[in-house]
Amino acid sequence: HNIKTAAQRLAEGNMTPVEEADSSSADEIKDLQHSLKLIARNAKDLADKVDRLSFRDKLTGLYSATYIRERLDEEISRAFHYQRPCAFANITVANFEELARNHTEEKAAMLSKHIAQIFNRHVGEFDRAACVGRGEFMIIFPDKNKKKCIEVIERIGADILLDHKEALLSVGISENPIDGVEADSLYVK
Repeated sequence: HNIKTAAQRLAEGNMTPVEEADSSSADEIKDLQHSLKLIARNAKDLADKVDRLSFRDKLTGLYSATYIRERLDEEISRAFHYQRPCAFANITVANFEELARNHTEEKAAMLSKHIAQIFNRHVGEFDRAACVGRGEFMIIFPDKNKKKCIEVIERIGADILLDHKEALLSVGISENPIDGVEADSLYVK
């Protein structure tokens, strides 16, 4: 009966075994306790891995760094095959950490969310925008050259600065095949 009670308590998350168990039952309980701790640790590791491999950034709803990297490879291959351009933009709020320190983390999160909303207003149906880090964003522009990409990025930058005058934006733009024919050539992080 004690082992059943102890097992029930462990299943409920109570990791303190029943004290009045005999020595063989106590060993079984310790083994169960150890196994449950391993299961919990493995479940957390798996959840962390799922988060890293997720297609979407939790905070902004934009694509994740993993997704954008894989997608850039695919878009460059497609652009090369069909002899079409593919532009890529890296947009960084250069003083993001300073803004987060001077304000609050909540305001920093709001800035990231607001930038995501601006991206969603300006990027086309086939463009892919991602949040790849704190204050770091990337956009793939399939079938657009640098000139078209610059036009969109200028509108995005103007909208960001309209509401966040203190933000310092750093932008890098590249185009396949002019600046490279592989993702590594265009993907500058």
